[in-house]
Amino acid sequence: MTFSFKEIIVYAKIEKPFIQGPLISRKNIENILDNYINKKLVFISAQSGFGKTIALTNWLDKTNKNIAWFLVDEKDNDIILFMTYLVVSIQKNININFGKDLILELDKVNRDLDKIINLFINDFFIYPNEYLIAIDNYQHIRNIKLLEMINFILNNIPKNVTFFILSRNKNLLIDLDKFRSKNQLIEIYDDQLKLEFEELKEFLELNHIKPEKKDLEQIYNKSEGWILSINTMLLSSKYTKSFDLLTNLDNKYLFDYIFNEIIDKIDLNILDFLLKTSLLNSFNYELANLILNIKNSFQIIEFLSKNNLSSDVDVTTI
Repeated sequence: MTFSFKEIIVYAKIEKPFIQGPLISRKNIENILDNYINKKLVFISAQSGFGKTIALTNWLDKTNKNIAWFLVDEKDNDIILFMTYLVVSIQKNININFGKDLILELDKVNRDLDKIINLFINDFFIYPNEYLIAIDNYQHIRNIKLLEMINFILNNIPKNVTFFILSRNKNLLIDLDKFRSKNQLIEIYDDQLKLEFEELKEFLELNHIKPEKKDLEQIYNKSEGWILSINTMLLSSKYTKSFDLLTNLDNKYLFDYIFNEIIDKIDLNILDFLLKTSLLNSFNYELANLILNIKNSFQIIEFLSKNNLSSDVDVTTI
């Protein structure tokens, strides 16, 4: 008797997220996503709090597109479990007939990984629906064999399939340059996800807040369009009954989030580097080595760049 992973998957992980509250029109993001047709990959990368998931789900709701969603966590580095989630999500959200033979192969004790990959790719040809497949929190995938397998799949899927990968970092082991050169890639990064001035104004108005123009400009400059900071400001206003927006941008909810989601998960050596270089307007690895009396600034800056933790680093000399 074989053991079926299908019996122990968490179905909440294959449900497209439901976003509560008023949503603004992200025209710039929507226009980019509208060009997904014949693209193998839509890659959305930014640190936590930039609204990656909200931007994609909002577009999906407006276009009435079905998507096979998979919210990844650390446990999903097992190739068989990962593929089971992916297949069941496609069956549930797009095509119930997809992957029937593949599920049987996944349940076998002596599984043939090459056969599993071939069955997965071939079913896109056998059942020629439009397939949109989202892998959220992709940064949790660390298994090199799994990352290589995903890259192989992306290189061999037909034109009726588009993967949407949402990740906090850029360390993917995926042929982004190759897809880019063949016009098979859409990329969205934090600069595009930040709220523009008019979007901030619309967002606040939807929340029944209409600050003066000068205050709105200060809020925009202070938040730098970071959606998380604006949302936590609104949360603080809700509980304090105060609408001093500029004050509420600096509140404990934001600091708690930053500490729990970002700072507390950073290696102490990296954190020390960030704290000491935060006093500089800009720097490169040579300047950092000199000021901090270290020799590995190049590697640290490269890590920060891949994990979307850098901003004012002069990368031209890296």
